[in-house]
Amino acid sequence: MEQPLGFSFRELSHEKLIKYAEFLLRQYRLVDAHWFLKVEDNFGLDIASKFNEEIWAKLGEVSAKDIIRYMGVEKGDLKSVLEALKYFPWTIIANWKITEFSDKRAIILAERCPPQESRLKSGRKIFACKAMQQSFFENFVKIFNSSIKVRCHNAPPDPKPQGYWCKWELVLE
Repeated sequence: MEQPLGFSFRELSHEKLIKYAEFLLRQYRLVDAHWFLKVEDNFGLDIASKFNEEIWAKLGEVSAKDIIRYMGVEKGDLKSVLEALKYFPWTIIANWKITEFSDKRAIILAERCPPQESRLKSGRKIFACKAMQQSFFENFVKIFNSSIKVRCHNAPPDPKPQGYWCKWELVLE
């Protein structure tokens, strides 16, 4: 007898759905890590970083559009961008926090950075991810409002400050 191997999310209990979401976040992070490491091992860190920047630039745009579509966040002001970022998987993975907010300005900190932390733990050097994150944020925010500008205060290859990995500012001009 033939039957589907998969399941419907609606079949899961609330607790199982939460566990499954946590599982998917881990899988998301592992796919991101393993493709990067494989390219780095075979072609070098510079090539892996270049591909990473291109992929994350595209991901910024696609993710913003998907969040609008699936989560119902509306285009608009800085508050809309921050609402949308709540649903972006990396916000949860890296424990991003809003440390300052006004109608025209927000500061975002990444307290954790699993890729960089894993690299250090495995004896690899930290890779420069500032350009990649800049491209991601610029492409994400422009979907909501092209008047919002992205400024990096700190991100690798900058020296790591105490208590966080990177710091970003979003400004509505």
